[in-house]
Amino acid sequence: MTEILTYLCYVTEIFLLNYIDYKYFKSLFNPFFFLSAPFSIILLICLLINRFIGFVQFDYNSLWIWILGLLCFWGGGQIANNIYISLKRTTLNRIYQFSIPKYVLLACLVFSLCIFFSTIGYASFGSKEFGEQIGQGGLVGRSAVCLLVAFPAFVYIFNRPFVKVLSLVLCFTFILALGSKTWTMNVLLATFISYQIINKNKINIKKALLVFIIAIVAFIGYYAVSLGIDSDFFKFVLRHFYFYLTSGTLSMSEFVQIGTFQNTGDHMSFPILSLVRSAISEETPAGHSTIWYTTDLILGTQSNVFTFFGTLYIYNSLIYFILYSLFFGGLSYHIANVVRNNKSIFLVILHAFNLSVLFFGWFNCEYFLTTIWEIFFYCLLFYFISKCRIRQIT
Repeated sequence: MTEILTYLCYVTEIFLLNYIDYKYFKSLFNPFFFLSAPFSIILLICLLINRFIGFVQFDYNSLWIWILGLLCFWGGGQIANNIYISLKRTTLNRIYQFSIPKYVLLACLVFSLCIFFSTIGYASFGSKEFGEQIGQGGLVGRSAVCLLVAFPAFVYIFNRPFVKVLSLVLCFTFILALGSKTWTMNVLLATFISYQIINKNKINIKKALLVFIIAIVAFIGYYAVSLGIDSDFFKFVLRHFYFYLTSGTLSMSEFVQIGTFQNTGDHMSFPILSLVRSAISEETPAGHSTIWYTTDLILGTQSNVFTFFGTLYIYNSLIYFILYSLFFGGLSYHIANVVRNNKSIFLVILHAFNLSVLFFGWFNCEYFLTTIWEIFFYCLLFYFISKCRIRQIT
């Protein structure tokens, strides 16, 4: 009975707060929907089929982490909404010129491709070793992150179809070579979101399914190039895909159920403090959890990710958990409000990547990673360069 009441409390919260936000934004392209909807779907799947396929059962008590976290995240968003409304300026719907950012992004693509071709033969394409070699720190690493911004930008800054397609193919090939499934899917999702926002489209089920299918193909392709295809390949990939989808949710559940993991302190400051260091150093400090939980009982596969709010809760005291939830909510809602009134492509891409981070809240809190803050920085940098360029022209 307690489990049912907990789940009903969660469902009531997400429906009520999603309804309020939809009335405000007039769209599902808002932070709360992108954070709550994917996790809710994966949670429901876990509750329905885990017992039949050999995965650990979900502990309903862990759902209170998300109930509190979502409430704080939404509360921070409401504070940001009220501040933005009180400071709202003239609406800007101008698309800025791309001259300087275009050449910078093209230079990053050429430089990255040179590194890519020089690395061929070092390790198999798409493997972890190959990705580490071409995505190392310093200038090479910064150029690689620039290409994460470049892929959705190339959709808009080239008018000739051949140049656009060629740039996208080369750029995506390099992103695949980095060997990161999460960032490959982040880029695909951010490109889809930015395209929908620029064209003022609503969320379309058919297009969303198409993006999902492309993501699955990319997921399968990643393992195909790194492991090769044999008779058990698709059976392994299917089970590993389900493990990937549920890894954060079930690890958070295991943390609550076992209750042996001690708070490790404030790790969320890591990305900000190490951003400059990663720009000038050949090494970036590891930002991954060293705590693992088994979620696949048959294969014994372990996970070290804990969903968006699970990560915040595990690595911080309760007060910091609440403060971080409020802060990320306020940040996300402020970005969403700005993009409602300013459709500069680089602000839209920033918003799209932020929504992508929230979408993958069922997996981990990607604000914990340096890469996302670097993406935000490049988006803002290219936005201000474009804006200055317009002022010079006019």
